Amino acid sequence: MIFSKFFKAKWQSKEHNVRLTAISEDLLLSNPDDLVILTNLAQTDPNELVRRAALIKMADFTVWHKNSIDNDNKKVREYCLKQVEKILLGQHEITISNQDKLILLKSNDKLPSLELWLQNETQADVVIALFEKINKPSLTHSIFTHKQDEVVQAYLLKQVLPLDVLDKLLKKSCNEKIKTNIEQQLQHLHELAEQPDKIKKGVQLVLAKLLALKEVNDYLQLKEKQAELETQWQNYYQDFSCLSSPEAENFTEKYKIINSQLIKHFSPLHESHQQEIIAEKLVADKRLANEHFNSALNEMSKKLTTTIFESGDLDEAEYQDKLEQLREEITSSILNSKEQQHFIALVKAQAKKLAQLPEIAQSVSDATHLISKISQVALPKNIEELNLRKPLFDQWLQEWKTVELKAAGVLPQSIVDAFKEIKQQWQQGLKSLIKEQGLLLSQCQKKVADVKRLIMTGKYNAAFGVFKKAKKHFDGLSEEQKSRVQRDFDDIADKIAELSDLEQSIATPRKQQLLVDIKLLVDQPIDNPNEQAAKVKQFRVTWNSLGHAEESIEKELNYQFNALCEQAFAPCRLFYAEQEKLRELHLESRQQLISKAQSFADDFSAKLNEGIDNEAIDWKFTDATLNKLIQQWQNAGQVDKTKFNLLSQSFTASLQPVKAELRNYHQRNSDSKNLLIAQVTQALNDDDVFSAIESVKKLQTQWQAIGYSGQREENQLWQKFRKVNDQLFSKRDEAKLLEQSNRENQQIELSQQLQSYQQQLVADISETALLSLQVSIEELRVKITSQRPVIRSAVTLAEKLLAQISQQLMQMTENKKAKTWQLVFDCLESLATNKPETAADFSETLVDLPNVWQKRLQECYQNSKLIDRSNKTLELEILASKESPAEFKAERMQVQVQLLQNQMLSGQSIDLTKSLIEWLKLGALSANDLPLLARVKPIYC
Repeated sequence: MIFSKFFKAKWQSKEHNVRLTAISEDLLLSNPDDLVILTNLAQTDPNELVRRAALIKMADFTVWHKNSIDNDNKKVREYCLKQVEKILLGQHEITISNQDKLILLKSNDKLPSLELWLQNETQADVVIALFEKINKPSLTHSIFTHKQDEVVQAYLLKQVLPLDVLDKLLKKSCNEKIKTNIEQQLQHLHELAEQPDKIKKGVQLVLAKLLALKEVNDYLQLKEKQAELETQWQNYYQDFSCLSSPEAENFTEKYKIINSQLIKHFSPLHESHQQEIIAEKLVADKRLANEHFNSALNEMSKKLTTTIFESGDLDEAEYQDKLEQLREEITSSILNSKEQQHFIALVKAQAKKLAQLPEIAQSVSDATHLISKISQVALPKNIEELNLRKPLFDQWLQEWKTVELKAAGVLPQSIVDAFKEIKQQWQQGLKSLIKEQGLLLSQCQKKVADVKRLIMTGKYNAAFGVFKKAKKHFDGLSEEQKSRVQRDFDDIADKIAELSDLEQSIATPRKQQLLVDIKLLVDQPIDNPNEQAAKVKQFRVTWNSLGHAEESIEKELNYQFNALCEQAFAPCRLFYAEQEKLRELHLESRQQLISKAQSFADDFSAKLNEGIDNEAIDWKFTDATLNKLIQQWQNAGQVDKTKFNLLSQSFTASLQPVKAELRNYHQRNSDSKNLLIAQVTQALNDDDVFSAIESVKKLQTQWQAIGYSGQREENQLWQKFRKVNDQLFSKRDEAKLLEQSNRENQQIELSQQLQSYQQQLVADISETALLSLQVSIEELRVKITSQRPVIRSAVTLAEKLLAQISQQLMQMTENKKAKTWQLVFDCLESLATNKPETAADFSETLVDLPNVWQKRLQECYQNSKLIDRSNKTLELEILASKESPAEFKAERMQVQVQLLQNQMLSGQSIDLTKSLIEWLKLGALSANDLPLLARVKPIYC
């Protein structure tokens, strides 16, 4: 026995402290045998601490999970379950892979806190497996909201979800793809909900259209529409399953009634349609007859034409017989009399041509001569040639008509084609000239009218010039056109001749006086050169307006005037020479500005070519430099106009790359700001105005970081952005006021409800009513805390009421427990004083006790042996820390030592109720046990 103690392993020791040390120091996880020992200790060791130590030592999820299920120690199972829960929630140093999680979820093992695990899990496949494992559709909205993952949300959308849930999920979509999926499902559900109404409306419309066919009298149109409506009816009929049976039967019955009515309506129309077919056949037969007769006449005409043009032989008798035979066919045909008369007339015409063969042959010769004659005349190229050759062409056309009439329509096709070609060439060639000549006529008429008007208004000089143009137009007219305006033209020509004589008598003295005036300007020039030049120009205008002087002195007067003008303008030339020097200086200044602008543009382009980021360029400096150069250019003074245009082009071209990049920069900034305005506008429509405000504040920061957008755009964009911001902040203020009002109203309602609950907390309230009140208040507290913002005063009052209820429930429990103990000991005293003789008497004594105590006392009294309860009574007093009588001090010490040893070995906690039951199992009570019962009773009562 002693040797076995020395050689026994520590983990086999009876002392749990030794086993704990062995687990910590001796047993190794790397040793398979030690691992088996640790597994056995975790599952079979009598001490809970040893089991826990073994599990902690192994620190393996599989071990924790297995022991949470099949470990026979309840506390160890609970401890393992908590460790498994922490591992699954990621709150433990042990972690498991997603694959292990999926395998675990596929097993049938019981797992802790699945919903809590689901809330904390981030891997999509594990989330989906957890959702399927829990199988609670009510979690869909919560999971969709908190798991902003496309895979998870797409999986949840595969569930059959009602409209209201989909509407809520739409706002929580993680991306546009999920949003589109929800919108499609919503649209499909709406379509399904609207399908019965659509089918009913569609069927009613089809039936109405079928009924309306009774008003259609066109048979083909009727059949076409009926077939179309029948197809529509069949399409709707296939979907009658979504209608109620009475509705479907009602529509079917209406269809049958309308169909029978349409059959009656179709009968006369069908018969009429058959008659139309017969009539159409008659028309077709007539058309065939027309084609046959036309073909026969054409064939005979060709034969006659061949005989004429090729001098062939023609059997006139045979030809006449064929004409007569054709006449008989026409007479006996189905054609009406008018149509027959038409073809008989053509037959007679052929017979007439047969009698006129020599005249027709001569007409062919004449036609050939006319073609040759006109071919020798060239087309006119101007108005003069037009006036000569157009009469020839008109005469040729008249002669052709005479020949064509004699030919009786049998001219060779080549001659006819040549005529058409020549006629078309002449008409095309004359068209533009005739149009031009017509334009000359209208212009001539207009000029003649203008001359009359100018003479009447006294504008004689202008009348002379317009008359010259009118005479030129008049000379280009044809004789026929001249005859139309001859009278008016002769009238104005006479008036112009009279005015010319009058002009010379007036203009001569005036021009002589004007020479005196300009001579004075030469002798006494004006100080201001610009005014001197203007005065010379004025004299020139006046001279030109005076018209012609007498022919003998006109040339001399003009010479003198030109010489004096040159003398008067001489001082102006000196002034303009000085101005030219200034323009040269201005030219140099502008050329320097061009060089400066080019240098600036080159430096800017070099930065761009070096790949400098647009954000690194000082756009503000660039814009200011550009504006400064443009301002200097505008103030650089005047230069020669022709040179200025070239300089301006060079200056503009040199700065064009800079302007283009600045425009691009401004446009980029403008686009960015427009995008921000669009985002702010979208935020304005957001239901969560406070979230929108936070987003807009970020957008305001972004706005400040964006550069200048150009003079034209910047202020407009800022006004738009500011306007939407103001609207959003106004919306937030309104929401705050509304929320504050709602919160105040809600606070009043909650306070009233809690005060109502508080009034129900009376002293004599039953336990059931108290528990029901506790549930109601707790539900209200949870509801209050779930809202944002939380109404603290209401939460505090609710928690105060719950604490009060808990205290009352504890007091009720204590009172009930004390009452029970009092009943137990009263019953025990009764049994000890008056021992029941029969089982019925015993049961009657226990009738007031709870069932559990009735059962316990019945089990205790089954022991017929009488065992001394003194030591057990001392044990109860020791466990309850109650004093024992002084005379039992020695016995109490012995019992206490023994009790400590047993407790160290077992490690069990103190259970006074269990100890009392063991005290009772020592045998039936007797009057001798009353003192002991009196000592035990204070422990429990």
